[in-house]
Amino acid sequence: MKRTTLAVLLIAITAGSAAAQVQLGLRTGQYSIFDSDIRDVYGNAWIFVPFVRITSTRTPLAIEFSYEGGYNQSARIGLYDEMSTLKLYGLEVSAYAWYRFGIVVPYLKMGIGYYFYKQEIDSEFVDKKVHGSDQRMLFAAGLDIDLPKGFYLTGEVKFVPWIVAPYGLDVDLGGLRYLAGIGYGFDFSFKKKVKDIE
Repeated sequence: MKRTTLAVLLIAITAGSAAAQVQLGLRTGQYSIFDSDIRDVYGNAWIFVPFVRITSTRTPLAIEFSYEGGYNQSARIGLYDEMSTLKLYGLEVSAYAWYRFGIVVPYLKMGIGYYFYKQEIDSEFVDKKVHGSDQRMLFAAGLDIDLPKGFYLTGEVKFVPWIVAPYGLDVDLGGLRYLAGIGYGFDFSFKKKVKDIE
């Protein structure tokens, strides 16, 4: 159902478009995990999200492909105060709806993320490693502000619900991402490219 919904949105964005704007950018900010136990041990972390966005010239819609990384925290845990690491990262594809007010462009975003987690515990008694991946929905709201010469500022709050159970107990790795960054956009014409090839 998730894939079908997103596929319909992507088709609606790209169908019939002969031209589009391509936007490249980087957001960075804080990953605030919901699970209080995980947060108390590993804390929140500074993450980075490079992205490519394709905006339709015919409709106020866009698609975005992004990578979320940077959460790689270490802490001592357990009765024997053993060193451990927790790494979280993901690949995302999203659909946008936006509206322009002069140089200000607010937007809403919904998509699918493929998220991965990996925990390692450096123990003298046993080598403990646990990892897994999940497909989850993502939801976000943000704001772009145009700058001269194709550049723009961007800010976003993103929510991802993500519960895992590596040891049979639910652990909430979901959370909020508070992100800000900068991007650059340029126009791309499919018809022009075809004509150049001919």
